[in-house]
Amino acid sequence: LLCCWRACEIMDLPPASVVAVTMPGFGTTDRTYFNALQLIELLGCTSRDIPIAGAVSSHFEDIGHDPSRRDTTYENAQARERMQVLFDLANDLGAIVVGTGDLSEAALGFSTFGGDHLAGYNVNICLNKTTIRALVERLAETDRFSAAAETLRDVLDTPVSPELLPPGEDGATLQKSEEILGPYALHDFFLYYTLRGQFSAQKLLAYATAAFCRDYTPGVIEEKL
Repeated sequence: LLCCWRACEIMDLPPASVVAVTMPGFGTTDRTYFNALQLIELLGCTSRDIPIAGAVSSHFEDIGHDPSRRDTTYENAQARERMQVLFDLANDLGAIVVGTGDLSEAALGFSTFGGDHLAGYNVNICLNKTTIRALVERLAETDRFSAAAETLRDVLDTPVSPELLPPGEDGATLQKSEEILGPYALHDFFLYYTLRGQFSAQKLLAYATAAFCRDYTPGVIEEKL
């Protein structure tokens, strides 16, 4: 959203040219949903809210899937429904779908085939999550985004999650990517030295153990590697 907003600024187009779509589903928390709506409003973009729970439930009936089975079918059906909505809406508006996927997700394969890894243009695909976090934090400190600074910082403080499983009784997400995969800072370290230095696994483990010795045990680092 920030990239699209900046692109409009460069091209001297109004920020309302950006159609930002929220698609709440079974796992959407109030925190992420209202942060999204607030950010869209603060940036002056056009907001479209298209809930997907009804469409996905109908799809479950079509394929005979029991929605009480919270498996990959339950999760991926939501991701694919969202991408269908986005591409069909883009056709209707004569627009392109700007993807949210990043390098960390692509490298780990932590995305849905035919879902969130698709886009008309994947603007973040060359940036890892650690870099994106640093970038958003820096933008929140600038005068240009002063009105949205509080919202941006709350986004940064929110655990990374696909939010495809229902939240807990307190309304918070139970599905946290870093609890599933391991810390993104660690994975992005592996990714950087694999791509830039073409390190062997043995050398990479030695570097990571030295760099993260205060944060993780050697066994955890080796497991995540």
